Amino acid sequence: MWCHAGWPSIMCVTAWRALSHLLFNSRLMTLILNPHRLVQPALEPVSLAEAKLFLRVEHDVEDTLIATLITTAREAAERLLGMSCIVQRWQWESVPFCGTLTLPFGPVRSIVEVAQRQREATSYSVLDSGAYALRGDTLVLQAAPQTGTQLRVIYEAGFGDEAIDVPATIRHALMRHIAALYDSRGTAGVVDLHPIYAELREVRI
Repeated sequence: MWCHAGWPSIMCVTAWRALSHLLFNSRLMTLILNPHRLVQPALEPVSLAEAKLFLRVEHDVEDTLIATLITTAREAAERLLGMSCIVQRWQWESVPFCGTLTLPFGPVRSIVEVAQRQREATSYSVLDSGAYALRGDTLVLQAAPQTGTQLRVIYEAGFGDEAIDVPATIRHALMRHIAALYDSRGTAGVVDLHPIYAELREVRI
């Protein structure tokens, strides 16, 4: 017997049970949905001078404000697009699916450490670097993990170490976002991010 997706029915049942386990395990879903940034990027993808030029601001009175807007825009864009601009370090805990784990907030550049623990264990054991491989943004385990195994992955992600490494389309969108924040300063208005990042979201999807 086969399900509509072309899988054997036993595979559908197994997949559904696994999905149900994830959906009803609130602690695990919190871990999955909330990767933890361990190290902030060393610089912003848009410099203060670039932002001021885009805003046509020639004085220094609002430098602190504009610098804050740059960081605010970058963090919002990273959350919205699920990416990292400048290289930063992340930690994520999750359950691998069929021995693989797609890491959020890419592009992933390198794996720092992978550790695992069983469902009832209280501590992690670090895996040897030969026990896994990185393929794009996906961590692939060389051996299938036991049921209930949870991974803790520490990794570095971002387009590069310099602002010039970030695609020009993203940097331009960030400057438009910064301008929108600057124009709405002192008001209770909410900046609509959809027209700013719509094209980038479609490309990533």
